[in-house]
Amino acid sequence: MNAPVLKRFTVRLHRRGGKTTGRIEVDARCEKHAQRVAIEQTIAVSFPKSKPSQWVVDGVEARV
Repeated sequence: MNAPVLKRFTVRLHRRGGKTTGRIEVDARCEKHAQRVAIEQTIAVSFPKSKPSQWVVDGVEARV
């Protein structure tokens, strides 16, 4: 069984209705997957009481 090939992405996001903004680097399969991973990691590590719908992705950039 082959493991999926992961790429490095930088995801810029902000919290809806708030002043919280940030940037996170994640390993993911594609841009859409990177968005989901970044939101889930941000919630798990920094904002455990927030919900995924409160976060807006501003941009995704593939890293080399």
